[in-house]
Amino acid sequence: MKLFHKTTSVILSIIILVSTSSFAVESHYCGEMRIDSSIFGKASKCMCERFESNNHSDETDLNMGDCCKEKVIVHDGNDEIQKTQFQLISENILFLQTYFYSYIKLFEGIENKKNLFKDYSPPLLVTDLQVIHESFLI
Repeated sequence: MKLFHKTTSVILSIIILVSTSSFAVESHYCGEMRIDSSIFGKASKCMCERFESNNHSDETDLNMGDCCKEKVIVHDGNDEIQKTQFQLISENILFLQTYFYSYIKLFEGIENKKNLFKDYSPPLLVTDLQVIHESFLI
């Protein structure tokens, strides 16, 4: 039971951590092909943009930069976590107490059942009394 509670609390804390954190995924595409993706930094550029940025002459005007595009996916975390208030009314407390008491008592008697006659053997039957008195149950 303790393992279940610990596992549940770890899973819930991970869910809260993921839902409140924010991150951005940046991808660089050259045509239809993805060249690079990055989560914590900038995605590296392809050779087309590097060639275009280094060469500024009018002779090689091939418009290679038109095929490249950047795609950024931003996940904003939830900054407003509210603690909910749960008010217990006396009827609810009584109901919860009886429910848990009956649930715990439901499984308590199964394991603790004592066998009082395990050390004693049953009496030996010398004669069958029903046959002697000819009284049969029909």
